Amino acid sequence: MASQEQLDKSKLAMSQVIADKLEKDPELWTIPMENLKRWMKLWGEPVAPPHLEWLTLLQERSKEEILQILRSPDQKANQLRQSSPFSGILTEKERIEIITPYIKERL
Repeated sequence: MASQEQLDKSKLAMSQVIADKLEKDPELWTIPMENLKRWMKLWGEPVAPPHLEWLTLLQERSKEEILQILRSPDQKANQLRQSSPFSGILTEKERIEIITPYIKERL
């Protein structure tokens, strides 16, 4: 079983690649808001606190600030990554390529 540290590292690595993709393709910025709206419709009110926090960040912060959060190794950014609305930005192949070194690390 992967340690929490390995999981956190793999999520940070994925988040950093997501940030890179967002910089290269601005159309991808619609995905996190679409995910949050879909989840809120699916699960209703009240919105889960992490999702509400992401919603607020995406509405009130600049794209540059969001990219900094995605790339940050700090504890707050790590907590936010646990409920990331950026699913769908990475392909399955990209995800596997990113997490494979962390899986091998624990073997």
